[in-house]
Amino acid sequence: DNLRLEQELRTAIGEEQFVFLFQPQISCGTGNPVAAEALLRWRHPSLGLLRPDAFIGQAEETGLIHELGYWAVE
Repeated sequence: DNLRLEQELRTAIGEEQFVFLFQPQISCGTGNPVAAEALLRWRHPSLGLLRPDAFIGQAEETGLIHELGYWAVE
């Protein structure tokens, strides 16, 4: 199962299946937006939108976290 996830992660990075969702941070005092948090998600072709807890651990274990990081910066 880990091998399959690793292969799917490699494909996902190559096919840019990852997206950022931006969540505003609002000031309690003014109600105005003061920042935005970037939330990484994987648009998995068969499992749908996956949160990082579903894939980051495997990405770290296999070293794919570096390729994912490069993608994120680009």
